[in-house]
Amino acid sequence: MQHYRDHSQSNPIMDTFKLVAETQRQVQAVTNRARAAVKAFYRNPDDLAIFIEKQGTPVYALAGGLRGFGIRLCLFFFGYEPGFVPPPRNDQFSVRRYESLCKVLLHFCGERPGCNFDKGVFVLPKKLFTVGYIAHQLHHWLACLAGLPGYNAVEQEEFRQFMVNRKGVVGPEVENMSEAQIVSLRNAIHREIEALKFIKDVTEEIFRPARQARYLNNGTANA
Repeated sequence: MQHYRDHSQSNPIMDTFKLVAETQRQVQAVTNRARAAVKAFYRNPDDLAIFIEKQGTPVYALAGGLRGFGIRLCLFFFGYEPGFVPPPRNDQFSVRRYESLCKVLLHFCGERPGCNFDKGVFVLPKKLFTVGYIAHQLHHWLACLAGLPGYNAVEQEEFRQFMVNRKGVVGPEVENMSEAQIVSLRNAIHREIEALKFIKDVTEEIFRPARQARYLNNGTANA
């Protein structure tokens, strides 16, 4: 009797290849959008911040003094790092924590016209309010909006523990991590690598040539 393969059944290997290819396609689309934004607004961090806010996501640049220190302290207390803070995804504890941060920002810094916290928020201390750092965080923001994994509460916490407590070093603690924890950490690490690669590329393509052009212009002007 001749046996026919049931093509309706999934092939794990092919499914994995398809998932990897789709993820790479999404990452490239995110990178293209981020590059276009940086190319248009790289001259001034305020311009990049305005671009982000025009998409409906608030950007809070923290001034010095007690107010800025208090908000940075709240970031630490709520378990967030400065930069882009992703919105929570279906986790009540994370929702409450995120809402608490948003209330602090609204109380001390006010609303941003046309913005809400549905797609996350940027919280940037003064020393990090630079084109380079905002561009790095912008890539994360666009990746989160695209639905790429790495931005839910568990993934972000695994990555924070990895970077802050373990200084980015993989050690023996992985033996005690569950498969879900390892996958969560892997997703977040992938997104960070992609954002760092993006910064490296735009530095070579945009930032460095712009600096060289300014030096040449200054040299000509002073000649």
